Amino acid sequence: MRNPYSALLNHMRTQGSKNNTPYVQIGLVVSLNPLTLKLGDLQIGKENLLAADYVLPNYERKINIPTTPASGSTTEGSVTSVGVPDGEIKFTDGLRVDDLVALIPTLDEQTYIILAKVVSP
Repeated sequence: MRNPYSALLNHMRTQGSKNNTPYVQIGLVVSLNPLTLKLGDLQIGKENLLAADYVLPNYERKINIPTTPASGSTTEGSVTSVGVPDGEIKFTDGLRVDDLVALIPTLDEQTYIILAKVVSP
């Protein structure tokens, strides 16, 4: 005799798991050009990846370091203040082969987002 509640319970499990929040996974950078990651046995190419901008090479940010008093001298004379009121900083490094990255899949699990490079403390 078949349990009449089995089908209902299976349906509830399937439907309940549909909207679970995706979980963070750890991927390994296996190639940079083109960017390719390995997640377990799954190889993920750049067409299925999005990345946080700061993990990519040549990432630029605008900076503003307010002028502050300073003392010192140069060959041109004395220094009385330093600051960078409107500048840019460029990080030339990015991901490297064998780096570990935190990945999260989109809900359909067709695209993975690189959240950050991760390291062991």
